[in-house]
Amino acid sequence: MVRKLIPALLLIALSLPLFASGADVSITGGVIKSGNTDALITYAAEVTPYYTFSDQNLKGEIRGDLILNDTMVILSLKRADFRFRLPSFGGKKVTLTAGRSPLSWGLGSYYRIGDVLLDDMSSNIKAGVSDSRNVWLLSASQSLGSGFNLEAAAVLPIPSTVTFTQAGSMITQGEKAAIGAKLKKSLDTKTLKSVQLSASYSEDKVTSLAAAFDASLWFDITGGAETKFRAGNDIRAAVNMTKFISLEGETVSVQLGLYLAGEFDFFKKEYQACTALSLTPTERLTLYLAITNSFSEGGYSGLDAYSTLSFIISDSVRAETVFAYTHNEDAFTGMLTLKSAF
Repeated sequence: MVRKLIPALLLIALSLPLFASGADVSITGGVIKSGNTDALITYAAEVTPYYTFSDQNLKGEIRGDLILNDTMVILSLKRADFRFRLPSFGGKKVTLTAGRSPLSWGLGSYYRIGDVLLDDMSSNIKAGVSDSRNVWLLSASQSLGSGFNLEAAAVLPIPSTVTFTQAGSMITQGEKAAIGAKLKKSLDTKTLKSVQLSASYSEDKVTSLAAAFDASLWFDITGGAETKFRAGNDIRAAVNMTKFISLEGETVSVQLGLYLAGEFDFFKKEYQACTALSLTPTERLTLYLAITNSFSEGGYSGLDAYSTLSFIISDSVRAETVFAYTHNEDAFTGMLTLKSAF
């Protein structure tokens, strides 16, 4: 089935950019080795056409996605949202969002606190790079004045991805239905920049509460606590510290990013710590290294290493290598990706 679909899907994917604002294309190849098993060579091609529009009070974006690899074809609607700005009392604006849109309420450069509308407590794959998830939602954001902002949202359980394999097709279920609200206070002090409270209730009758803060000392610090009330309650706290250092010279300009982060799951008695750095010796080259250690009172310990090397070839072409190692599973992954924007 997959082989029969590939020509038609390729034709659709290649023709979509003709009617879109642009398209992102990437080609990835790599090797995966786990334990005593043979190394697995894998590859994938991805085409993401998108269309954007904007005027004074209305903005929107539609973004599709087609992934072809050695075992399956994946079609998904990554994004399809409309954002309206409506007049409100006191001259302030209300922003309404409807459709499939990024949702990122949490604070944190690595471990995130406050993404209470998502099924699981979240973290970024790469420190300093937000890993927002797109979900179907209805949301409203209102500035209340004096630095306060209130946002309320409802997540809708609508599928957006279909996968085709030799065995047939499968539709991936969306996020679970949930409603929630976030209240954020922005501060003008030099140290404490903002605090926020968020809460949600899901279709599984799970109530989530979170409190987080964003501060600036020598490090930029975010942290907070989050809990999910259910049969096995999750109580989680996290702290993230980030520091950027710029080294300027006559012929060189280097930026160094330092990341220290910790996560504590008090119910499961599991703890994680992440140490990472990013190095940008030139405008075109960025190196990122991260080591994550996991511990538990039951005696479990784990170590994960992750690194990327990104190189900007031209204004529209970028190359990226990824290396990852999981000590407990003796698993190694190496990938090379070429990305281009049209």
